Amino acid sequence: EEKEGFCGMLDKKSVMRLLQEMISEGQVKVIKTIVIQDGMEKPVVLYVEPSISPTDGIVKSAIEQIKFKMVRGKDGEVKKEKEQQPKKLREENTIEGDLEKTT
Repeated sequence: EEKEGFCGMLDKKSVMRLLQEMISEGQVKVIKTIVIQDGMEKPVVLYVEPSISPTDGIVKSAIEQIKFKMVRGKDGEVKKEKEQQPKKLREENTIEGDLEKTT
C-alpha cells in the first residue's frame, strides 16, 4: 500500500466489511461461478459494477485469465516434480515418452 502512495493500511476484515456494505447498497454486484479446466475445479467470486452481467466480455476475459493461470500453475507443478527427480530417472522418462510417441 505504501508503494502505491497510500498513507494508511486496511486489513482484510475492513475491506470485506466495506465490500459487504457496498453490495447491500447495490453499488457492487457479485458473480459466483466455478471454473473447470483440465479436470480441476476452482470456485471464483467476481465483484463487479452493477451494470455488468455474467455474459459481458470483461467477465469472460477474467474467467479465461483464471483458466490460463490454472493450466500454468499445473504445468509448474509438473516441472517441479521433474526437477525433484534424479537426473538419470528424468532422462529415462524422456526416452520412454519419445518411444511412445513414435509407436
